[in-house]
Amino acid sequence: MSKKLLVTLKPIDKFFFGTDMTFAVPTDNKEKKCRAERFASYIIKSNRFPQQTSLLGMLRFLILSNSDCFEKGKIVDNDKKKDAVEKLIGPRSFTVASGGKVGAFGQIESLGACFLINNFDEKAPVFYSFAPFDSEFKSSDSSIKGFVNGKEISLPVLENYKAKDGYTERLKGSDGIFIPVSDVFVEDRRIGIARDVASGKTDSAGLFKQVGYRFKDYVQSKKVANWHFAFYVTVKDECKIEDYDGSIVSIGGDSSQFVFNVKAGVEDRRPELFDTSSKNQDVLKVVLQSPAYLKMEDFENVAFFFSNTIPFRFMVTSVKGTKDYTLRSGYQRSCRYELYAPGSVFYFSKKGDADSFKKALENHKSFCTIGYNEYK
Repeated sequence: MSKKLLVTLKPIDKFFFGTDMTFAVPTDNKEKKCRAERFASYIIKSNRFPQQTSLLGMLRFLILSNSDCFEKGKIVDNDKKKDAVEKLIGPRSFTVASGGKVGAFGQIESLGACFLINNFDEKAPVFYSFAPFDSEFKSSDSSIKGFVNGKEISLPVLENYKAKDGYTERLKGSDGIFIPVSDVFVEDRRIGIARDVASGKTDSAGLFKQVGYRFKDYVQSKKVANWHFAFYVTVKDECKIEDYDGSIVSIGGDSSQFVFNVKAGVEDRRPELFDTSSKNQDVLKVVLQSPAYLKMEDFENVAFFFSNTIPFRFMVTSVKGTKDYTLRSGYQRSCRYELYAPGSVFYFSKKGDADSFKKALENHKSFCTIGYNEYK
């Protein structure tokens, strides 16, 4: 048996969620040094939302820290203990599995996509999802003929759309109100210079700039924020993740701190995204509710789409093979993937084509299990 829980994360201070880029890290290994230089920069900007792999890692750590298999921040180096750990959190970190395989994460069965909750009124919090990229443009009931890959299709007319201006990234609340993402987040910029650990001297090449975020209604004096990150997680009944309600957790490479709260039986009130008043029933849309992994062949029946891509990389670790989880140790990172951004809109001329695309999203099961490839 399993249970579905709502997890909310309230930032204590600024937060920083890493991207595929990092600050340069010293390493003696030639291959790792080359890779580090390729993905290193002196300016690093945070993502606004945590990666689903970071949320998964945070949950695995909480489950593990409540066992006798974990001491002084490390898994006990004992075969029996490690076998027990694999039952608790799975044998390895997230991996991109082929053939529709699903990664096993022990007591964690699946995660849902990360979204936002605004808790101005605790009795009726507003749930926010990414609005479709075309939501600020009026969709006409008429259509025009177009050619994509040599095939004639019907294209819906978007009034007031200017390609030069593009679109504004927006959120839609369960109260029906749209807000720009820029109204929720404010940048927090930090500039510094690295010092050599041994000598204490500054490095002429050690200048760095780090751009993190705060929520806009963050109150410095009270250390509170009304905005919360949130996601649903399904765990096995024996999982005691509720015991950590109210705890402080760390997420991301910069160890940003959040208040962890968890509740059972909370209805999913994320908003309906579509305007059902349109009379043009020939236009079919699929909207991403989370970042999504897709292959080129998955686009075979897509008429056209609005989208951005976001880079995605993750740690590759295993319970029995990884000894040191620090970046300086040179742990293995995955290759770079390009995920399609939440809010991306895909248009189809036939219902069968839309259904095929939805199946393609669902067939990437390893991504679906941790909260990617969600759609409306």
